[in-house]
Amino acid sequence: MVVVLLSPALYIGIKYGKGLVVILLGLAWAMYSDVFIMPGISLASFFFFSFGAWFSIKRLNFVTKFQPLLCLATILYLLFVIASTLLWHFDIPHQLYVHNMGIIAGLIMIIAWSADGIERGKLRSNATLAASSFFVYAYHGLPMGLYLFWGQKLFPPVNDWMKLAYYFSGPLLFIALGVGIYLLLRKYFPVFTRIITGGR
Repeated sequence: MVVVLLSPALYIGIKYGKGLVVILLGLAWAMYSDVFIMPGISLASFFFFSFGAWFSIKRLNFVTKFQPLLCLATILYLLFVIASTLLWHFDIPHQLYVHNMGIIAGLIMIIAWSADGIERGKLRSNATLAASSFFVYAYHGLPMGLYLFWGQKLFPPVNDWMKLAYYFSGPLLFIALGVGIYLLLRKYFPVFTRIITGGR
């Protein structure tokens, strides 16, 4: 909400800054994403909002732009994952920078792989998942955060396998739960659902 309220200023900066604003926000996020500002204001929100807005303002389709980068993004993502894991394991500084670069490479990779799969007929878009995606995105943060926090408090992970189980179970659980809640809301409270999702 804070970013949306500031979107007129971001629009001017992005439109006339020739990508400089997005680059500066990206660098700030990559280097200081662990710095807490205050609830509702984060470098991640400003960067990714501006990143998407840049494509919209320039009337560019990020899917068609990312798809040719499929092989490069995949290789870079794997390298960043390996490097980030090694830096973390040996407690070497600046692991966060590498981790965040991996997020960017992974973002491009997953969009490119999805677009390529749909183009080749190996993947098909799902109307239910597409319709519920914004609701899941908007609701998942708090309950998943509570699940991870209290889950590990009540049942502390005793080994790396249990940590891995927490890592994957949270998204799977709350995506499924979010889709279910969305379908129930859409069925029994359609007008309310359109309002809270902005008609998406």
